[in-house]
Amino acid sequence: MMGCAYVEGRYGVARDHFMATQLFHRAANLGSHQAAIGGNVFSRYAVGNQENDKGNSKRALQHWMIAARGGHEESWDKVQMTGMLFPHLVSKEDMDKTGRGYIQYCEEVKSD
Repeated sequence: MMGCAYVEGRYGVARDHFMATQLFHRAANLGSHQAAIGGNVFSRYAVGNQENDKGNSKRALQHWMIAARGGHEESWDKVQMTGMLFPHLVSKEDMDKTGRGYIQYCEEVKSD
């Protein structure tokens, strides 16, 4: 999948997170949920945005929470904002679990 190639800088392409996000958005827009997700935090973020644009806030939040637990900062920001503005969509337990996952991931990948 090309989006993953740009995220990882594989197959002769340079690392380019903006291009990766664009490709994941395009895959989601074309209806390829599986191609868009692929287990990647950028794709989860993109699918979350797509679901949010369709008015599926709860589904969007689920994708953002998964991406946030994988260390995706923009997803964590969206989860926090959603929790503040629409507390009925996310439980305190889910917020705590997502926050702990985000922090744990960031600590694991931090280089000294």
